[in-house]
Amino acid sequence: MKDQCKAAVAKALGKPKLSQQEATKIDQRVTKAMTNLARQDRDKWRNMSQIDKLTAASEQVAKDIQSDLARKKQILAKDIIKRSQGLEILKTPGLAANQNLDRMIAHNGDMSGITSLNSEYKVIANETKRQMWNFYTKIKGALGIWTDKKLMNDVARERFGEDTGNKVAKQISEELGKMYDDLRVRFNAAGGDIGDLGDDFGFNTIWHGDKLKDAGVQQWLDDALKNIDRSKYVDVDGNPLTNDQIKEMISYSFESITTDGLNKLNVGEMHQGGGKVTNRMSKSRVLHWKNADAWLEMQEKYGALPFVDLIDSHIDTMAKNIALVEKFGSNPNRAFELLAQEAKRIDNANGIKTNALTDGIRRATTMYDVFANREMGHGIEALNSFGVAYRAWNVSTMLGSALLASLSDIAPMIKLARMHNLSVAKLMGNLIGEMNPFNPKDRELSFSMGIAVDEITSSLGRFASEDLTNVYDRASQVARVSNTAASTIMRASLLNAWTRATKAAWSKTLMNKYANLPKEKKWGQLDAKDQSFLKAVGLDERTWEVMSLAEPMKDGSGNPLMTTQSILNIPDDQIKHLGNPTEVKNQAVKKYFSHVLDEQGMAVIEAGLRERTRLYGKTHGGEILGFFGRGMMQFKSFPVTFLMRHGTRALRDGAFSPTPFTYMIPLAMGMSAMGALSLQLGEIANGNNPLTMWDDDDPDVALSFMTKAMMKGGGMTLLGDIVAAGADTSGRDGRDFLLGPMGGDMVKLAQLTSGTANQLLNGKDVTSKTNQMYMLAKSKIPGQNLWYTKTVMNRLMFDDLQNMIAPDYQEKYKRKMQKQGRSQWWESGEGLEGLNPIDFERVVE
Repeated sequence: MKDQCKAAVAKALGKPKLSQQEATKIDQRVTKAMTNLARQDRDKWRNMSQIDKLTAASEQVAKDIQSDLARKKQILAKDIIKRSQGLEILKTPGLAANQNLDRMIAHNGDMSGITSLNSEYKVIANETKRQMWNFYTKIKGALGIWTDKKLMNDVARERFGEDTGNKVAKQISEELGKMYDDLRVRFNAAGGDIGDLGDDFGFNTIWHGDKLKDAGVQQWLDDALKNIDRSKYVDVDGNPLTNDQIKEMISYSFESITTDGLNKLNVGEMHQGGGKVTNRMSKSRVLHWKNADAWLEMQEKYGALPFVDLIDSHIDTMAKNIALVEKFGSNPNRAFELLAQEAKRIDNANGIKTNALTDGIRRATTMYDVFANREMGHGIEALNSFGVAYRAWNVSTMLGSALLASLSDIAPMIKLARMHNLSVAKLMGNLIGEMNPFNPKDRELSFSMGIAVDEITSSLGRFASEDLTNVYDRASQVARVSNTAASTIMRASLLNAWTRATKAAWSKTLMNKYANLPKEKKWGQLDAKDQSFLKAVGLDERTWEVMSLAEPMKDGSGNPLMTTQSILNIPDDQIKHLGNPTEVKNQAVKKYFSHVLDEQGMAVIEAGLRERTRLYGKTHGGEILGFFGRGMMQFKSFPVTFLMRHGTRALRDGAFSPTPFTYMIPLAMGMSAMGALSLQLGEIANGNNPLTMWDDDDPDVALSFMTKAMMKGGGMTLLGDIVAAGADTSGRDGRDFLLGPMGGDMVKLAQLTSGTANQLLNGKDVTSKTNQMYMLAKSKIPGQNLWYTKTVMNRLMFDDLQNMIAPDYQEKYKRKMQKQGRSQWWESGEGLEGLNPIDFERVVE
């Protein structure tokens, strides 16, 4: 660096002179500043003298350094505040410090009053996605299965500044632009440093390293050189980079992508985790594409994710980073470790047993690591892809009738409604309205409020395996076909619509409660019991005051609702006395909407971070343990989640009512009643007459039915699966339900291969084995057990095939049913001649 440049920078920084180390670092920044200034106005830059260029760059560097210093001070101040808040949460009375730390990471049903990191992430993600209705509903068309490629291409062109004349594409492009900008601004407000890339940014891209390796560096060079925007690359004098210089840059990017950044480390150097999250995504994006066609070509050839998943992944990643920084500060990993150490110190001082303390810290650490993707294994991608495809196929072949079992959702919805003093009649009215297929406005409204987002953005969230829609190798053909089949069945079975409707109905009923209550009663006017309850669900006096200033919005029926938009629309001058208006409103939204989503998750059961880490720990689907664990526990996350959430809520409920039984007994009775309905509907859907519920001559009949109903819907669903196996028409037994889909399939395959071979060698009849092969193959056909078509398909097609393979099977099956006191309204194996009226009279004999 020349002396006059050093003097110019030192003067701008208010220093008499620069040290040699400072001069070296600033020299690098001056070179970069000259390049950036040259790119902004190349003609003007070329006409400047060398000294003028150096002076302008030096002044820019000085401004940047001052800005960086101010930013670092701001981050430090925020880190101190976040750390103090975390330490205070550890001291929350009623629980050990390690348990308070546990609840800082993931929601627990025990009403601790602690808003979790995972809940705050969901709020931020939902708040972003709710503003993208056109993107999520139009890109994948009316059925939400196949991407509309023409619309996608038009959106890409709109993002790169082309006018396609497609109004929908323009709307989606604007949604995407707002999304990118909102997330960037919020991340930067928390201490991040993502620059504004302007209107011609286009899209973020996640490259697939294996695709680059397969293509080879030369093909990557050829494609990138053809599609790159050369106008973005100039030297310090404003001259375009030469072809060799651009080749060097593109080759370097190839090494960086294919080695996952290892080319940036020196020999013997090791990457250490725990860096500042605020520094993520601050690196310059060196690859700029010249237009939409260029980006589309590179995305198709080398992208790791399909278009919709690419955007969805960006939102989730940014939302997680924002949640981490806003919760723990700029270095969340280090902050979490410090909080864990402090929790140990507090609990040791309070005499907490070592085993309980160690287990609590380990659970919290596991959940944090999974959330932050820290110290996670990777496994074998091929094995993971196979597992994903297998589990997705199971969804398409086994969950066609899951809607009937989901009717038991009504019981916890009513229980939670009464707990929150909500109108059950209004809840049921909202549910009927949400299920109305001729009222799409309600669905759009629910999405716009962020209360039923997952069912629009994905069809596989609730009963599907935990990683069906977020897998690195999802682009593989098998996984894509399996996911498409699973998504189609979820929609065709109406399970997706039911889940969305129940979530929306319950949340809207709760939001109606808070529409006017904060205005009617200030915090000090609430009695001690109400204040205690509100604190237990995560609402405090400050949040209540903010909510009192919000104007509720109206739903289609004119009911007022307290939404996140209500809070965000509060004029800044009404709230500035509480601090920075934007931060105050964002904090209130996180508190309030975390409460709404957490209670929604209690009313409509869906596995979350806590339950999944309990089942799978930190394992990856490509690891042996993770692969078999996910396969054998598929579909079991639902009952496990129910028991974990409502079990802890029942124990906590003792603080508000005489005993935990006052919580569990009404819930168990309600779910047993819905279990009875589910059993009967399941029998009818299988072509059977309803089960006898009462027999004057045999009291054991009523007892047997009540037991089945209780186990089917009353929270004992792990056992209920085994009991229900006796009525399953696919040939599965209790062992299959206990071992899970993968375990059951492995046992059947072992029996078929070894058993059939032994029978053939011994000259025995293999008809039974052939029938077992047929039943196994049939059970793997997507949609064959769809609740409203499976009896028709069985009687008119599959029964005839089975009679050809095993002529005596139907008679054996009927004799078995007679022994169990059951009968059929459509006789199996007899086609249309076996069709009879459903015998409802046998329900009570």
